[in-house]
Amino acid sequence: MNIKVVDIDLAKNIFQLCILLKDNSIQSNRKINRTKFLHPMRKLPSGTLVAIGACGTSHYWARTLISLGLNVKFDVV
Repeated sequence: MNIKVVDIDLAKNIFQLCILLKDNSIQSNRKINRTKFLHPMRKLPSGTLVAIGACGTSHYWARTLISLGLNVKFDVV
């Protein structure tokens, strides 16, 4: 895959998931339900950079994504 970064905006039930490609074009920018969130994340190649907005549940999701082999960084807003 040609993914540069996956940016995630966490909320209570609906997350915003944006996939940016290396040519700086947006592949996908969609809302996803919390229960379906891990399905597309499991499809990402190991080592993919994932940026998560820092909030109350960001550490939980970061640990979950790291266990999938993804490289997680926090966005400080």
